[in-house]
Amino acid sequence: MRPTVVFIAGVAWPVTSITRNEMIVEGNTPTSIGYSNGHNNTIRYLDALSPDRAASVIFHEIIHSVESEYGVGLDEKQVTALASGLFECMRNNKEFFRWLMEETGRAS
Repeated sequence: MRPTVVFIAGVAWPVTSITRNEMIVEGNTPTSIGYSNGHNNTIRYLDALSPDRAASVIFHEIIHSVESEYGVGLDEKQVTALASGLFECMRNNKEFFRWLMEETGRAS
């Protein structure tokens, strides 16, 4: 099941899928597949994405959200590089990240 909320810096960010029309109505380009909004703390992604692609897009938007909460000032290229690198690292090292969450008391 896909998450419906993520917590970033203690702030709840709802995560919802939307249609292509909704994506455009909300001010995104016709090619957008996800976005985060730091003004109302929301993450949205295109409902037509495969589960694998949706996970990648949501993670990319989480990086944008972290950047928004902490005011890091990353550009899109930097967010893409961080999101892609970290997501790949997590996928390729599931046992390590499971252990890390258990060690910090945050495993579900």
